[in-house]
Amino acid sequence: MAKSQQSAQTSGDEALSDDEGASGGTGTATPAIVAQKATESGKISRRKLTLIGIFGSATRPSAMFFLPDGRVLSGALGAETEIGQIIGIDDTSVVLRQSGKTLRLVMPS
Repeated sequence: MAKSQQSAQTSGDEALSDDEGASGGTGTATPAIVAQKATESGKISRRKLTLIGIFGSATRPSAMFFLPDGRVLSGALGAETEIGQIIGIDDTSVVLRQSGKTLRLVMPS
């Protein structure tokens, strides 16, 4: 590959990486309310599964969870995750199917 083509390729890759890093790879910025809730002290229980954000479009909603072990997990509607299948997402809550049972998680107030 010619040097000028290599530079153009590298520049394109770097731009893609920058976009992915700023938004977690979704192509959209983190909504202010999600960032605020995720950084408020004392609002998130560190001992249980907690819904910390709902984001995405109306046709492809996603949710973000804080897990009891301190990790953060996100998934789109219909996704099978380690915490169950995400079977419902609305403006303030998420419904999971875990081992045949349903669990509704509501955003902390």
